[in-house]
Amino acid sequence: MPSSSPFFSTRPGSITVVTADGPSGPRALVRLAGEVDVLLRDQADAALAQVVALGLPVVIDLAEARLVGATALTFLVRCEDACSDAGLPYVVQHVTPHVARVLGALGLDAVLRHVEGLSTVSS
Repeated sequence: MPSSSPFFSTRPGSITVVTADGPSGPRALVRLAGEVDVLLRDQADAALAQVVALGLPVVIDLAEARLVGATALTFLVRCEDACSDAGLPYVVQHVTPHVARVLGALGLDAVLRHVEGLSTVSS
């Protein structure tokens, strides 16, 4: 696998889900880190299933996401849809300027409403 190819990354990414205490009680904290691309599709599906099973308000943390490919973008939209269907609060935090540009370029900033400028997207 050539390291210079834009389609193959040597930098791993991850999607993790943990429960954490928040100001309003327990919540599902989902961290997207590194390069969240097609190689993490199965991990994204498993994380979404875990989020749905927990039935808690969801906080998505993008502070450590270096690349948000189609897998990450699909995960964000599917997670928001699942939370909306279940009546659960959903917040995307620590949106970097790079990720905000990607969301804007794809029109996803209209789907995921900005609350605090680039720092939080919420619905």
